[in-house]
Amino acid sequence: MKPVLLFDLDGVLVEPGGYRAAMGEALRLTFERWGWPLHPLQDLSARFEAAGITSEWDMVPLTLATALEAWAAHHKQVPEPAVLEIHGPSPGPWGTTPPPDFAALPQRLRPHLQKGLPPSEVTWRLQATSSAPFPTLGRSPLAERLLTGTREPLRSPLTRLFQLLVLGEKAFVQTYGLAAPFTSPSLLRRHDRPRLTPALRDRVQEARRWGHLAVGVFTARPSLPPRGTPLRPGYPPEAEMALEVVGCPDLPLIGFGRLQAFLADSAEGNTEDGAERLLKPHPFHALAALLAALTGDEAQALRLTADWLFRQRPPSRSLFPAPGLHLIVVEDTAPGIQSALGAADAVRQLGVPVRLTPLGIASHPAKQRSLHNLGVQTFPTLQEALQTLFPPPW
Repeated sequence: MKPVLLFDLDGVLVEPGGYRAAMGEALRLTFERWGWPLHPLQDLSARFEAAGITSEWDMVPLTLATALEAWAAHHKQVPEPAVLEIHGPSPGPWGTTPPPDFAALPQRLRPHLQKGLPPSEVTWRLQATSSAPFPTLGRSPLAERLLTGTREPLRSPLTRLFQLLVLGEKAFVQTYGLAAPFTSPSLLRRHDRPRLTPALRDRVQEARRWGHLAVGVFTARPSLPPRGTPLRPGYPPEAEMALEVVGCPDLPLIGFGRLQAFLADSAEGNTEDGAERLLKPHPFHALAALLAALTGDEAQALRLTADWLFRQRPPSRSLFPAPGLHLIVVEDTAPGIQSALGAADAVRQLGVPVRLTPLGIASHPAKQRSLHNLGVQTFPTLQEALQTLFPPPW
């Protein structure tokens, strides 16, 4: 069986210090501007991820909503949406407001999450029900501004702030055509670190060059459109930045921008949730990455996957190596494993034998539990996980 190795990016190939730094800085700048003495938990990102909320585009507004709910309930008034603008006013002094319970929110939201919908959008819909996570904010203009449009920097002031911190002002202006409200370095370039050691990276790349191994990457990170297709405004090269950090800029990649660009040009794109619905845990994401790894053609892989899953026109078995596939998926969250399980099932339905080996990378107890619940063996480091495939010495 030919091995096909699919990597996640954040928490697997790279230590996502840039996103963590940008999230912390976005919260710090906002709370500081409001004059609120709040400091969310250091492991809040890991708690969100363990609950299936993996994007900082959701984590930032949900964290701020938790603080705003506590303030509004105590002061019996809901602030105006202008408080969310980068240079907007403060809602008012924090005063004797009880501390918000940042740690409880991720698990409270977990039962309500829906495939294909951003958690922030799910939360906005819940606000109209008896299960509203933020009952004082309700369906107010503030809640709407906080929880909707989080994938659209032109619409969401919080996403704009976060993207400026992530990209730095130069790439921010180039990507969005907006003036930067202040100068900032790229926190991705400053803080992201490779988790794949140079020696192990060279082993993987050598096996790939000799045809002993196919390798692909699938990530929810924003990215450029598929390689070989025209560039478009509004597509930040964040996944590409990560591959540069790792030293593997040529690996086939299915990032969020690849999915967005594909859907923008296809019949499947005219839906409310767009590319979001095709991200992990949907089988589309892992299946497209698998085909990109096998063919080296990202655009073709997306077309083949859409034909397969949406039009019931599967590819020829000849696309897959004989006698079958050994699909190795290296992930740090459950949605990626679930996507790979669906992809493996789809390939098996073609009559192609598939052996699936999921490898989990997790040191935080909550993330370990999430992966163990799927029967996934976890390792504290990528190097230890890959020892099962590439025994030392390196």
